[in-house]
Amino acid sequence: MSSNILIKRVCQYCGNEFSAKTTVTRYCSHVCNNKAYKLRLRNKKMVEYDVKLQADKEQSKPLAGQSVYLCKRGCFFITMQFKNDLFFDK
Repeated sequence: MSSNILIKRVCQYCGNEFSAKTTVTRYCSHVCNNKAYKLRLRNKKMVEYDVKLQADKEQSKPLAGQSVYLCKRGCFFITMQFKNDLFFDK
């Protein structure tokens, strides 16, 4: 609802002072409103990504006594053997 009074407010996005026609106006313009909305969406996605990344890290921890280095080294040697088989006919 609009009224005949103007309320001095500070934009929650850019910090500029503006005259609001309603008591619930938070932004000085539609542009600031859109930018604040996009920022909220971006922050929400980042939080969701951080939670997912943390869950993936906890899930992919190696078992006790198992060496990740050996797995990577073994994969490296398998790859090298495959490449050697391609280049050299037996």
